[in-house]
Amino acid sequence: VRMAYSFDLSELPAGAILQSATLRVWLSDTVGRPFTVLGNLVVDHVDLGSGLDVTDYAGGTLESNIGTLASGSAASQLGYRNLGVVSQVRSDIAAGRTRSDFRLRFAVDTSFDRFDDLVEVNDGADSRRLRAPTTLELVYLLEAQ
Repeated sequence: VRMAYSFDLSELPAGAILQSATLRVWLSDTVGRPFTVLGNLVVDHVDLGSGLDVTDYAGGTLESNIGTLASGSAASQLGYRNLGVVSQVRSDIAAGRTRSDFRLRFAVDTSFDRFDDLVEVNDGADSRRLRAPTTLELVYLLEAQ
């Protein structure tokens, strides 16, 4: 199981100078022993193209494993987890992409032990009603005119 997030960059003002970008993901629960048997929860910088499809499970990768979102014991990883992604967002802007896309996955795809091992995350629409949606927080300066 993997999770993909896509964030609209088209509303950044002209002349914005990006200072920081932080991917914020709410981890709400764990099932099984994900961090023990699957390793770290890592983030890939991806290009999902015009929409999410089956090829995005492993394809469209711009940069693999840009950082670790969570690791270690499951209980200590719940709540908001943050990852700085300013260089990836700057790269998207420089390439003319109107979106920044990221994929969450574990370092190991499966443990082959026939048990479910996963972490539950909230989406950007807060469909789990946790009041903790996944966000991409951008801090920027505007050039003086």
